[in-house]
Amino acid sequence: MFGLLFIAATLAVVIPATIVTWISVLVLLTFCEMPRKSVVVEGKKLTVEIARTVGKILIKEGNLVAAVGIC
Repeated sequence: MFGLLFIAATLAVVIPATIVTWISVLVLLTFCEMPRKSVVVEGKKLTVEIARTVGKILIKEGNLVAAVGIC
C-alpha cells in the first residue's frame, strides 16, 4: 500500500518536471535555428529517451519502497 502511494506521489512530481524539461529542450533547439522538421524528429527521440529514463527511475524507486513497506 505504501509503495503505491509513494509511486503516485512520485508521478505527481516527476510528470510536470519531465514536461518542463522536454519543452525547454525543444525551445532551445528552435532557437538554434534548426529546421522545423529536424526539431520534430529530435522531439520524438527526446520523448522516447525521457520516458525510458523516468520509467527506469520509477521502477527502481518503486521496487525499493515496496520492499521496505512489506518489511
